[in-house]
Amino acid sequence: SMPLLIVGSLAIVIGDFPIPAFHEFMTSIVGDVWNTWCWDMVNPATMGLVALFAVVGVSHSLASEEEVEPLPVAISISAYFLLLQQMDGGGYATSSFDSAGLFTAMLTALIATKLYAVLLKKDIKIKMPSTVPGFVTRQFEALIPATLIVILFLILRLIFEATPYGTVSNFIVTVIQMPLTNIGTTFIGTIFITVLNSILWFFGIHGTAVIDSFMGPLWYAARFAN
Repeated sequence: SMPLLIVGSLAIVIGDFPIPAFHEFMTSIVGDVWNTWCWDMVNPATMGLVALFAVVGVSHSLASEEEVEPLPVAISISAYFLLLQQMDGGGYATSSFDSAGLFTAMLTALIATKLYAVLLKKDIKIKMPSTVPGFVTRQFEALIPATLIVILFLILRLIFEATPYGTVSNFIVTVIQMPLTNIGTTFIGTIFITVLNSILWFFGIHGTAVIDSFMGPLWYAARFAN
């Protein structure tokens, strides 16, 4: 996803270039499309999909670490993420896929991939005869874990749909992400986290790993929002 994010960033730099004469010159060449190509066309397809990219990337990477087939996991968990984001009556909010949905995307990928791996390692899967090709066997092995996790995420969606938040993403952004981001991105909050990191290392605990496990998604979301 990094090449697409770089393309999106370059498009923003060009589209918001702080010299009016440059934009007047480009509009005279390509017409009114110059006023919309960046934010209405390129950005939604690059920076505007950063949360979806994160779901695929994190789930694929974590599945590889768990030694399970990564491609079915990445595809399945993308579907779980979309299931959680769909609004009442159908459709999706564009903010669900940009930096506002990044924290939810990472949590979805981490939790669902771990559940998926645990179910497979507990042999909760369809077992095929040894004569069946490996790629076919792996697809059928993923069927039961994928179905169980879909049911779980469907229940989560229905629960949050009945609340004032409407979606899981709205709940996480309002109740968890924004308050923690407001604390963790301030000067005092950053100093506190830095000191806590050093204290953990002093006691022999991998401070960076501990801090990054819960602050990493928040910092990534803040970085992309910036």
